[in-house]
Amino acid sequence: MPTNYTILKAMTKRLCLVYCIFLSLPLQAAFNNYNSVLIGDRAAGLGGAFTALTGDPAAVSYYNPATMSRMRGRTLSASVNLYNKYDIEFGEESTFDQAPLRVNRGSILPIPAASGTVYSMGNFAVGLSIIFPDFDYYVGEVSSSKNSSSFLNLRDESLWVGGSLSLNLTEASSMGLTMYYTSRTFNRSVT
Repeated sequence: MPTNYTILKAMTKRLCLVYCIFLSLPLQAAFNNYNSVLIGDRAAGLGGAFTALTGDPAAVSYYNPATMSRMRGRTLSASVNLYNKYDIEFGEESTFDQAPLRVNRGSILPIPAASGTVYSMGNFAVGLSIIFPDFDYYVGEVSSSKNSSSFLNLRDESLWVGGSLSLNLTEASSMGLTMYYTSRTFNRSVT
């Protein structure tokens, strides 16, 4: 009769073999999970690692709507992300004394990244969220040669508006559903 030690040793060898097989398989990152804007102020502070947390009504309906029923009372949240200042310079003056001669126009684009509200009623919760999960903007030169230059003008943004429902099933489990209306604007031109 085998001892517990020999059984454990055989199981450990098999488990190591299974790990080696799975770790040797090629892995790929899922680009479709990428957003250029992090939804919610708390989720942005956590780098988007917000799936198991609750407390930010702007983010819970996006990351995990089941956590809405864990929130108590009425809540409202809105966050704004401020993007880069885009500069357009005309003229070749680069020294400090010639700076007033240079024309510098640009803009700062404030984007309302997320807003949401949650109303909890016991084990049930209802939410509404308006989010901008993607925003990309670029105007500039993409290639140049002696005789020609190519410029890219790109604007890609999306708006999601949706409602959420959540229900606590037990102390340890809940379920949720979010449905979004989505609108995307995509403009790209190369000249």
